[in-house]
Amino acid sequence: MDIDNRAGRKPADLEPQNQHFPTGTTHLFGIGINIYPNWPNLNNAVRDVEAVAAILQRRYGVQLWKLLLNEEATRKHIIRELDALMKQVRAPDSIIVYFAGHGHIDRETQLGAWIPTDADKEDKDLYIANSTLRDFFQVAKAQHVLFISDACFSGSLLQERRGGGEELLLQELVARPSRWVMCSGRHDEEVADGPRDGHSPFAQAILDELEHNQKPGLSAAAFAQNVQLQSKSYYKNQLSDYGPVCNAGDMRGQLVLWQGGYSSELTPIPDHKESERDRSDHNPDTNPATTMTFEDFKRTMKGLERTITLKVRIINSLRESLAMEDDPIRKIRYGEQLYQAEEELGDLKAKLG
Repeated sequence: MDIDNRAGRKPADLEPQNQHFPTGTTHLFGIGINIYPNWPNLNNAVRDVEAVAAILQRRYGVQLWKLLLNEEATRKHIIRELDALMKQVRAPDSIIVYFAGHGHIDRETQLGAWIPTDADKEDKDLYIANSTLRDFFQVAKAQHVLFISDACFSGSLLQERRGGGEELLLQELVARPSRWVMCSGRHDEEVADGPRDGHSPFAQAILDELEHNQKPGLSAAAFAQNVQLQSKSYYKNQLSDYGPVCNAGDMRGQLVLWQGGYSSELTPIPDHKESERDRSDHNPDTNPATTMTFEDFKRTMKGLERTITLKVRIINSLRESLAMEDDPIRKIRYGEQLYQAEEELGDLKAKLG
């Protein structure tokens, strides 16, 4: 994989219960910048943002707020849209902001920033500092705000944070406000842009997880954790990061992405505990032989095979992390994740068989 990076230089869940969930509309604001007059151009930022926006709309009912691409993504335009988004979108609705472009960190102060298309390397006033982004978190009226940042040093948004919170049922996560960040790398880390006409490792992991997720409701933590493991398997020199932002209004909730999308009304989530065979026996209308064409069946099998391949990559990455980790708490966490992933792989193989 091409290791051109986004620093402007070469590199040196819990299953849902059968209950009702109060969820609103999720709005996506995407920013993708390939063309930089004063920084090296990137290969895939625009393609990444467009692809993620498409799958979020298609599979999860996310509404597109706006895309700012290349020369449109000036500091003025980005700030203006963020300001409008945070003021106009109110609970129970939620916000996702996806940025793909260059990032910067001041080596003395360790303060990070996004680089809009019109930024000059000699004029930091045109950067969008992390402190500015935190201000937007604090004034947001939405139920959940998730920033996804695919830029070098984007993990600096998480320099001041607390733990991810206790495990909660999905309805509890949805009910509590959240202010989260997913970053393609840690605060001091450059990240790969990916091969020309492809995707960055981080974006590819996001696309794979969104496309092949089998859960009706995907929490931010489960989403981010799987993306972290998959992106590491694609490019081992960077490690994505995620979590709630401290002192920004987070109340230990999480954004949940629902397959098909859900309205702001109380929407029932189907019970998925009953096996496929049991449902087919009791209700002939759910029998794949009567509801699926042969082409549908082939697509389903192909999707299962792809999901199994991705799950194997996650398991291999977890085994490697477990073997290399010295911290006992992290070893326990990796062990639990490995056990869960192996159980899920067994279930997937049973479906395929």
